[in-house]
Amino acid sequence: RLPGFMRALPEPRLRELLVRLSPKDAVDLVQELPVLVRREVLSRLPSELAASVRSLLRYPEDTAGGIMTNRFIALREDM
Repeated sequence: RLPGFMRALPEPRLRELLVRLSPKDAVDLVQELPVLVRREVLSRLPSELAASVRSLLRYPEDTAGGIMTNRFIALREDM
């Protein structure tokens, strides 16, 4: 299910692409990677993004957790 051009990308270029995506979109691509490539790519992402992606990867993609995002807006109560 990974688009052909993605399979042909060298790992450094794939990382560059993932860094530009939201964690949810990054998860959608990362979960299609072979396990060894996934581990390598995640180990080289910025730690905050890697943690977000790993957190979201724990949920099956057809569940609420699998389609959620971990980004949100927090507002003060007095606004």
